[in-house]
Order: sequence, then structure tokens, then C-alpha cells
Amino acid sequence: MKVLAYVTDLFFESKLSQVVQPTGADLVTVSSLYKFLPEMENPPDLVVLDMNAAGISPTSLLAQLRSRHDTLPVLCCADSEQEELIRQAKEGGANHVMERDDVEDRLPEILSGLEKS
Repeated sequence: MKVLAYVTDLFFESKLSQVVQPTGADLVTVSSLYKFLPEMENPPDLVVLDMNAAGISPTSLLAQLRSRHDTLPVLCCADSEQEELIRQAKEGGANHVMERDDVEDRLPEILSGLEKS
């Protein structure tokens, strides 16, 4: 299983790695569209989109993902005080939306569900 994460925060990237590694999934992290787009040529099993990532419009990237890969599972994460981004992620078609602090508790369950399907 491959998880592709667009993240620019090294602390959050480390947290993702700590959560994904024990599941046996491969985590590929990118911090620019230049690296993200080539990774999408062979779509992963899950995309994790950090809505706080620097250098992108997360809602635009989500819209691009949905227009090209409408069935690809997408998890969007944002800080708890960013209610507008959370709302936009839900409206933009993210399969899962959560606060960044909830990743440790909820991401393993999402990955387990993907393995079963």
C-alpha cells in the first residue's frame, strides 16, 4: 500500500511517518507540486493533504485531485482553529477530514479499512 502525503511541516511529516510505518504501508512525502504531480502518475492508495502546507492552495489542489482521480481516497488535515479550511475540504470532496492532532488516532483505522477493500 502506498500513501502519498503533501506536507511541508517537518513535525507533521514525522508524525505521519510514525503512524504509517507500523502499518506496513509505504509513505511518500512531497513538499512541492513539482514532486507531487509525477507521483500521481501511478496513483497511491491514499493521498494525505496537509491543508496547512506552504506554497499551495490546498482547496485548488483538492479540486485538481478530484477532477483527475474522483475515486481516489483523500484525507485532508488542518489545524483545529482552521474551521473554514476544514469546511472547504469536506465540500471539496475529501473522503476524510480531520484535525492534525487526530491523525495518530484515526489514520491507522483509515489504512486498515483500505487494506480490507
